[in-house]
Amino acid sequence: MILPAYFFTFLLMGYTLRTIKISINEENELPAFNKWKRMFIDGLKVFIVGILYYIIPTIFIMIGIFLMLDFSTATFKFPVLNPAAIMVLSIGALLYILFMFLYEIGIANMAYHRKLEAALSFREIMDIIRKIGWKKYLAVFIILLIITGISNLIGIISGRMSIYWIIIFAILISPYLALIRHIAIGLIYKEAL
Repeated sequence: MILPAYFFTFLLMGYTLRTIKISINEENELPAFNKWKRMFIDGLKVFIVGILYYIIPTIFIMIGIFLMLDFSTATFKFPVLNPAAIMVLSIGALLYILFMFLYEIGIANMAYHRKLEAALSFREIMDIIRKIGWKKYLAVFIILLIITGISNLIGIISGRMSIYWIIIFAILISPYLALIRHIAIGLIYKEAL
């Protein structure tokens, strides 16, 4: 059961890369859900890039959570009483947002060049953002964060209601919100070309 779920997750990640690519090429139709081997490999690349981008913020957040542990009672300390934990968690959150800001263009760059290294070419990514315009990209990024936040909020609410709402969210709402996000990333990337 777990292996098919991972396989399907990597397929979806590969499909997001295709969606970004067709958006960059300004095609009007969604990409076909075929050539699964290529899609799986692309999904694996997206996964690897995600790990590379988010490993540092994740380490900070894990250290912050560790600092909140009270080992004498095996509970969490109230965060206000632990300024070191607050500082480390804040740094982790800021790094997470910063890397997310770069990640979106990095993935689009990988979709355009069809090479994993393109997602990690920070100088090129910064140049692309400069060509788009920092204010413009920041505005799009904030809108994408709001869309992601709404999607997550709907997912949490539906998860508390019933299995039917979870299915509706997973099949009807979440995929379309993800498509909107990936098309927007491709279109904003296109402006730098």
